[in-house]
Amino acid sequence: MKKFLAFALTALLLAALIPNAVFADALKIEKPEEMEYPTFNPLENSGEGFPTNSDPTKTEPESPEVEAAALKSAAESIGKNALTGVYSFVDASAGYNEQEGGASLWDGAVRTKWAGNEMPFINIAQLDGKYAFDGIIMATANDTASYDRNPMEWAVYGSNDGTTWDPICYGDDSFFELTNLTYYAGAFDATEKGYELVMFYSDIGGVSGFQISELVMCGERVGDSELDVNMDEANKWADLIEFTPGDPIANNGASYEDEESALKSINGTSINGSITNFSVGDDKGKTPGFAGEEAEKLWDGDNTTKYCSTYVPETSIIEMDDTYGLNGIVMSTANDNSSNPGRNPSNWAILGSNDLENWAVLVNGNDSFFEDVDYTYYAASFDMTGGYKYFAFENMSTQSGTFQLAEVVLCGAKAEAAVVEAPALPGFETADEAVASIGKTAITGYTFVEGSNGNGGEGPENLWDGDTATKFCTGEFPISSVAQLDGWYKVDGIVMATANDNAEYNGRLPSAWTVSGSADGENWTVIASGDESFFEEANFRYFAGDASSDAINYVKFESEGASSGCFQISELVLTGTKTDAPVVEKAAEEPAAEEPAVEDVVVTEAPAEDEKSANTFDFGVIAAVSAVISLAGFAASKKQH
Repeated sequence: MKKFLAFALTALLLAALIPNAVFADALKIEKPEEMEYPTFNPLENSGEGFPTNSDPTKTEPESPEVEAAALKSAAESIGKNALTGVYSFVDASAGYNEQEGGASLWDGAVRTKWAGNEMPFINIAQLDGKYAFDGIIMATANDTASYDRNPMEWAVYGSNDGTTWDPICYGDDSFFELTNLTYYAGAFDATEKGYELVMFYSDIGGVSGFQISELVMCGERVGDSELDVNMDEANKWADLIEFTPGDPIANNGASYEDEESALKSINGTSINGSITNFSVGDDKGKTPGFAGEEAEKLWDGDNTTKYCSTYVPETSIIEMDDTYGLNGIVMSTANDNSSNPGRNPSNWAILGSNDLENWAVLVNGNDSFFEDVDYTYYAASFDMTGGYKYFAFENMSTQSGTFQLAEVVLCGAKAEAAVVEAPALPGFETADEAVASIGKTAITGYTFVEGSNGNGGEGPENLWDGDTATKFCTGEFPISSVAQLDGWYKVDGIVMATANDNAEYNGRLPSAWTVSGSADGENWTVIASGDESFFEEANFRYFAGDASSDAINYVKFESEGASSGCFQISELVLTGTKTDAPVVEKAAEEPAAEEPAVEDVVVTEAPAEDEKSANTFDFGVIAAVSAVISLAGFAASKKQH
């Protein structure tokens, strides 16, 4: 009995200390069999479409920049804030094939699409928080001009439990046109509450089936994520291996009809015969291909087979019988590259790992390595790498939107396992380290005065609280935040910190920013300025730089926006030395006729030392408190947005 009571008390204590702790399995969301359409009038678009390629016959966006500009213009056409980079795919009705499945609707790439003929068409995603919606943007797919597949009737619903779904908007095929890769946008009255789950529903496609390439909701964040959702369906395939490419490798200047000749040209020895697993972790070791054209075909020694896919990225992870170093590569085009140009990989890499977590780029290239010809081998050699147990082929894009490659042959020899160190993180872990890097002294006392709007709980006051677990996050521009210092200072440096998820959601750093100082809170002088290059896309990292000012008592951060349409940073700290209040001279008054003129000098005194702001903080104390909180199990309190 005592043991039972002890266990019960422990459970109650944990529940009190960790209110968001999950003691049950993740929520499994079931797709509804049928939904009733709302009685809304069909949503109208803004009156025009926004193509991602200036050539309407093309089936691939012109460039990432053109694609991003088209989405931005679509959002501006309805005066709304596009919610990008906030979706996690949960589940959907089946597509025509695995690479045209439901995840493609939320991946931010019009090159991919969700297409199928299994009615009804249902697709569910979880957002990284609760959002109130006031608009929707959707994009047609790569071949809509040739195949009428726009949904004839559709609706979008929101939920916070995966069971009760509230209608958000309703439309029909008049929302789109029969154009390729084009965004269309429509606005509606803002929802009265925020939703963490969103569902697209249609029970009738177009004449030739159903397809959409992208869905982007518009609105504002109003709350944090609360649901632990089962993502088994979404996490079926290989995870993206993020890599920074080096200079692309060129082939050796020739092409070959067979593998043996290609290997001989670079004096290469194939190690493909030592592959023991052609897809590590089964489906988790690859991304999908067309039936009979799966990722394993890359390694089968037969260039009459191929890996062909429209999934992004195309990934294949293999395991060797020992550790091997690489010093060459041979690859072959497929059966119909000449009649289907643009399918060669245009941003590819071979990566090595010994733990399936830390990956090193061993060689990378683009489509200039190949030609648009059939059954042809190309080869290149390079310096021997360290030894690795696992290798991955990954491709991020093609010119046509469809990828294919017949063979990848790795050349090398057995080697000692390379020691894989985790990549060094940019910037600094603490504000103390960042301040020390520029040899300055931190100013620690700030009182928030005013600022522009932030998302719920993510307002401008968070810039000055000494805690990277909070952040200033908003999609409303321009941005500003003003604080008063605990005295007058001559500023000589600036430190700013990224937030909890900049690494996952790129493009939220300020694209152009200024920090200004003032003695009176009214007249401002810029003391530092920059853009997103001041930072790097990493979580909870501090970055430092120089600044310069006369004596100031107020500081203001300003920015015009961020490239993704959503801005966030977590902290701003000035460095400098405390100084006397500036002497402010009054203009001499006109003397009375009977009295001589007297010049007044007024000195404004700094606040007394014992009247520090309640927000004054000590970096060493913060580090100690953070450590205690971490040991108590509060690490989960860092927000996941």
